[in-house]
Amino acid sequence: MMQFKMETRMRALLYAFILVTMVFSIFIGTISAQEEEEKGDSVKTAANLIRNGKYSEAQKILLPLVNDNAFANRGKVLFLLGKSFMKQKNYVLAESYLKQAYTEYPLLDDYIASDLTVVYSNGNRYDKVVEWADKVKADTLSEEAQKLKIQALVTLDRPDEAITALDSYVRQYSQDKNARFQLASFYAQKGQNSKAVSLFKALYIESGGESKEAFEALKSLNASTLTLDENLQLAKNLVNRGKFSQAESIYQKAIAEASEADKGRINYELGMGYFNTKQYPTAAAIFRQVQGADARYYEGRSLFRAEQMSAFEELLSRYESQYGNHKGCGELLIAYAQELKRLKNFSRAEAILQKVAKNFPANKEDALWNLGWTYYKNKKYSEAAQCFTELTSTVQSSELDKYIYWEGTSLEKAGMDGLGALRKLEGKTGYYAFLARAKLGIKEVPYAIEEKTPAKPQAQVYTLIEELQSLGMDEDAIDELAAKSNKTISPDESVYLAHQALNMEQYRRTIVIANKINGHEHLYLSYPKAYWTIVSGEAVKNGLDPNLALAIMREESLMDPRALSPAGAYGLMQLMPSTARGVAAKLNMQSPSNSDLYRPEINIKLGTYYLSRLLRDYGEHHLAIASYNAGKAPVNRWLRQAGNTGFDEFVEDISYKETRAYVKRVLRSYWEYSKISGSVPSVHAFSPSS
Repeated sequence: MMQFKMETRMRALLYAFILVTMVFSIFIGTISAQEEEEKGDSVKTAANLIRNGKYSEAQKILLPLVNDNAFANRGKVLFLLGKSFMKQKNYVLAESYLKQAYTEYPLLDDYIASDLTVVYSNGNRYDKVVEWADKVKADTLSEEAQKLKIQALVTLDRPDEAITALDSYVRQYSQDKNARFQLASFYAQKGQNSKAVSLFKALYIESGGESKEAFEALKSLNASTLTLDENLQLAKNLVNRGKFSQAESIYQKAIAEASEADKGRINYELGMGYFNTKQYPTAAAIFRQVQGADARYYEGRSLFRAEQMSAFEELLSRYESQYGNHKGCGELLIAYAQELKRLKNFSRAEAILQKVAKNFPANKEDALWNLGWTYYKNKKYSEAAQCFTELTSTVQSSELDKYIYWEGTSLEKAGMDGLGALRKLEGKTGYYAFLARAKLGIKEVPYAIEEKTPAKPQAQVYTLIEELQSLGMDEDAIDELAAKSNKTISPDESVYLAHQALNMEQYRRTIVIANKINGHEHLYLSYPKAYWTIVSGEAVKNGLDPNLALAIMREESLMDPRALSPAGAYGLMQLMPSTARGVAAKLNMQSPSNSDLYRPEINIKLGTYYLSRLLRDYGEHHLAIASYNAGKAPVNRWLRQAGNTGFDEFVEDISYKETRAYVKRVLRSYWEYSKISGSVPSVHAFSPSS
């Protein structure tokens, strides 16, 4: 009995000991987890200090942690220390910590190797530069690493290796003109003159004759005389750079020296130069001297743009008789028919379009659409419906929704049932789907979108992107994100990358990625509320729906604050400097410089005010949007021509192709932004034709 009691007592003591040990272990584990978390927070603080240039303060935090071999993130600490000392130009310590990090922090091995390449280059240790540059494999980093390698090989007087490396680099990064010039110079030094001349000539011609160094190099090689083809390419590049007068001199000299066989193609290029610089009467006269279908086509386009309609009609007759099967002939006939329609000469326009639809297979879809639209404008709704029905039943086109919408509308106008056609668009997205639902009397319902953080895909690059962000290396994270998004990826990967881009306020990249994703639940990525604080504040000041301002920004610049158009429009809302200065004067603001227009707060302030004034002047969204794109004078002209028509018909009849497409895109974006924000888009206020 006593022995049993002792065994019971011993068993109880053993259980108590085990329990105490377990509690103690949990307690110690909790402390350890808390310590790890505190250390992790310290590393984040240090990373932010380094990003802000406070290297010494960061080192005070990191140095005590680097000796803690048990710390799970020791590799990250080593990397940050190496980075901070590199920024301070203490290359000895930078090398020490970065080399340790390379072993302990494999996730960032490319970045560490890249930094070591820089460290060795600045420390004049060129053999090491060559060694470490080749360890950098990432597409986002290899360009700079290979540049340093080439410089190192040159300094080490290893010309053969330098030429091999430079040739490989130029093949991969042909946009680097300095590298191409350097490679050409190497070839010249090695006596490989044909290779040198080829590169120097390419540089000189691409620069539009501005590369004096390339020209001097060609002179030294007795190769500064250009062939006819090279001169023509030089002239074409000058035209593209807006230097037509210089190009014109080259063309005229070439014509004077050319054989009869070559004069035709030189005149063709000269005519294209006049055409591209909008000197249409001169272009037409030049093209008239050239034989061939393409010359007739551009002669016709030039006469049409110059509004020389009698000469255009004569050209059409000549064009058809000589090159009746050329696709361009069908295009010009359609353009002529559109002009006749605008002049209310419906019968002649219809006859031309019927001929094109019958005789020009390549132009049939365009001809059928224009024939249907001409019938519609001539109130021949049954005939219009027949054209649109033929299109919807026979073509697979990006314009299919347009054909379906006007098929249904024409049938209704003809007193027939058009609802069946319109219902095909009921569940779709896009400009015509919104119009169709309005005609069907279906009230738009706001989207119920829950913005969820997507799961991270398995590939290592996604861990790398998050790690770079945690290190305060946002630009590098963006580069990795962009590189990955440009490759073929799954829908889940697209959602993740778009979400990451949105978090980093890379709105343009967000939209580009999200446009590949299907599903309403992801529309907040395709239509991001970029710069929302500024947009909403300025919109409220001006009595403007902020969703309309967002729609303009999305379609003008894809939310890119650094956008610059070929016409010279700047920033998010693509403001012309003259317009911006005029608006600033009305707001009693200092006149903005061109660079000021890249600043979101200034661009949005001026753009929203300007848009609100247009909306006040016209009273209707589609007119304000059209005027924002094309200006008031064309919109006023279109209003006079349109008479009393519904807004959908007005938009479809805008004579500027670019403005017509722009208005549709902005309205679609406006309605989508409205539904995403939880409001009902005011489609019904536009009163589509009934």
